[in-house]
Amino acid sequence: MRIVDNHDLSRETICSKAFRAYRMADSYRELSARLGQDFGASIALLDRLPTFMSGEAHKRTRRAMARRNEISKPAQLAATDDFLAKFAARRLKPGESVELMQDFSRPLFQAIIAAASTFHELPDDIVSLVERFPALFSSHTPLKQRFETNTLLERILDRNGSDILDDLALMVLGIYPLTGSVARTLHAVIRENPDTRLKDLVWPDYFSQSALHYVDRVCVGSATIGEEPYAPEDRVRCMIQSPGWSEAENRAMTFGAGSHLCLGRNLSELVWAKVVGMFAEHDLFADAGELVMQRGSEPFELPECAEVTFRK
Repeated sequence: MRIVDNHDLSRETICSKAFRAYRMADSYRELSARLGQDFGASIALLDRLPTFMSGEAHKRTRRAMARRNEISKPAQLAATDDFLAKFAARRLKPGESVELMQDFSRPLFQAIIAAASTFHELPDDIVSLVERFPALFSSHTPLKQRFETNTLLERILDRNGSDILDDLALMVLGIYPLTGSVARTLHAVIRENPDTRLKDLVWPDYFSQSALHYVDRVCVGSATIGEEPYAPEDRVRCMIQSPGWSEAENRAMTFGAGSHLCLGRNLSELVWAKVVGMFAEHDLFADAGELVMQRGSEPFELPECAEVTFRK
């Protein structure tokens, strides 16, 4: 597998019709055949994720998900307002320490997806599945963990039927791009502006730290990008964030490019604006603790610990 880390070439490759999205479900079909282990439930959900789809199937699925998301957007934004108001009342106090992933961005996401789903309150096993399922994308995930996640999904499908797959797909698509980017950006802003009150900080109007750094593509025929030739089935990793890129280049690719531009971009930007607005109302200082990153969370770069402490 080749890696494209040049901004223009990566964007060109992602947008090129000579390349398709990497089909993650096919990896589990091959794994099932090799091990004699049924990953049918995981394959069914992976086949619903536009990230791993191309062509007409991708277009149909994107349109359907976009409609669902648009219908539920008012409820999701109302849930965001409600969560932020409660968080501010309970946790924005002198001496209070907050771990931005576990205490803030993950419960915020759970409130948002509960508002978008058919459930009044999300069952614990569905929350667990949504948090676990993206680990199936990683080459570092132990086989035992893959079996356990598939079994958990089987139980959920047995209880709720296959219609829940569309809800699950929206949740799985959004959880770590949103939660990781919110937590990392908040921590970075606070770390880079010590001894500045929250209300006086210059808050970015976008995610300055993205949790997703690359996407994979597969060549469908002979192609040349830049001066690099590709043969059918060549796999390439296209960076969408890089420390070597300019701020403008990173910002332009935060939500991907081309036909796979993130479905949740508009909602994410609205949620971020509300998050910033909540913090900017407060006359507190915040001190950033050490940022510790998770290991083996590819394709995401997620905080294991991103703590901040508030003071007068």
